Amino acid sequence: MKKIICTVLCILMIATLVACAGTGGGGASQTDLTGTTDGILLEIVDGIALAGVETPFVMPPLMVHPESSEFDIGLSTDDFNRLVFDAYTSLAAISTFAHQISVIKANSAADATEIMNIISSNGGFDANKWVCVWPQNASVIRSGEYVLLAASRNDIVDAAINTFTTLAGAGNVSSVNRFWQHEGGEWDGGDDGGIGILPAPIVP
Repeated sequence: MKKIICTVLCILMIATLVACAGTGGGGASQTDLTGTTDGILLEIVDGIALAGVETPFVMPPLMVHPESSEFDIGLSTDDFNRLVFDAYTSLAAISTFAHQISVIKANSAADATEIMNIISSNGGFDANKWVCVWPQNASVIRSGEYVLLAASRNDIVDAAINTFTTLAGAGNVSSVNRFWQHEGGEWDGGDDGGIGILPAPIVP
């Protein structure tokens, strides 16, 4: 009887270890993030400021709605309804700043992976949506069911990613997908020869 019990316990321990190993994998399905999506977004905004990175004046977190999700974060209404639990975004209060930090909570880690892939694909998040200004960088990173989308100056995006990584735990995040970059000077995104103003100078 003791041998049978020991055998059963060993099998249970092995199964537990295998299950734990399956949830690791660089943050495939676990995260240390806690709190609401808008609360996490505020922590990231605060983390950018604590890192000494200047940002434009930003509005309080705004909820992303299905009807505007394609413009806001690059997800169609159908994809938003299918994949997203909720999402909040922080924008510059002045439209001449190409700046956006968004936190999206998916229904599951698998859905978060799909969201990240959609946003970063052609036809996903439109970094040209601002009028006459462009972010230097648009990137996504994921931890568990959470996705961070950051589009702004390079230093702001890097500070947002670093804060998200600290909050989630360095071992619980995916690789960063820097899917869009615009390094400045003359805009070569069209035939009008216009000058692309990279994020406008910060007014003290």
